[in-house]
Amino acid sequence: MPTFQYSQLTLEKLESAFSVSRLARYKTLAGGDLNLALELHVWNAELGQGLHLPMQHFELLLRNAFNDRLTSLHGDAWFDVLFEDFQPEFQRQISAAKDELAKQKRNVVTPSVIAQFTLGTWVAMLAPSYDDLLWKFCLYQSFANPPVPFSRKTAKKALEKIRMLRNRIAHHEPIYHRALDKDLEHLISVAGWICPDTAQWIDDHCFSFRHAWARQSELYSMANENSIADYSARYELIDWTR
Repeated sequence: MPTFQYSQLTLEKLESAFSVSRLARYKTLAGGDLNLALELHVWNAELGQGLHLPMQHFELLLRNAFNDRLTSLHGDAWFDVLFEDFQPEFQRQISAAKDELAKQKRNVVTPSVIAQFTLGTWVAMLAPSYDDLLWKFCLYQSFANPPVPFSRKTAKKALEKIRMLRNRIAHHEPIYHRALDKDLEHLISVAGWICPDTAQWIDDHCFSFRHAWARQSELYSMANENSIADYSARYELIDWTR
């Protein structure tokens, strides 16, 4: 545990700084001990930090795999070639990406444009509305090692799970209660659908997360709570729309 010295006044200031409502669930878990609640809050952040690296490399893998297929079929400026066929939201993202590059006085080239797109942008390319335009004749080829059976819906559902978790981490939401080891296994598995070698590399560089995750029993013991290992059994029941 850190050696930071808490006083009652310091605890009150920290609770105000991070918000009473935000720390409430951690405080409940800690049996009302605000000191421990803050350490659990830090642990939650450490878990997110540990998952950021595999998330980052997964997003790069997906982005480049999709971009390679789209470029192969439609050329470097595929986002211009297909612009009129895209949904309004994607059109706005393309225009916003170009505007941002122009503000920064940077060249509007493909690597710079696609770097502006979020993970959600790439996942949205697997929506039903793009089945004919993008999936059937292009993006399905991005998955060189897919499971059997495999479909656009399978890919969309798998990527949606990863996107939802990524957003929770990015928005500093609680994730400590999830079966994060299963979440990581899922991410690595889906990465393997695209490139098994890259998936193995990502798996081999997750030591930061695994170190933080190993503290689970220690912290839950201090909080007088049972281990959340049984949560993994409910993993498939998670509502991925939340």
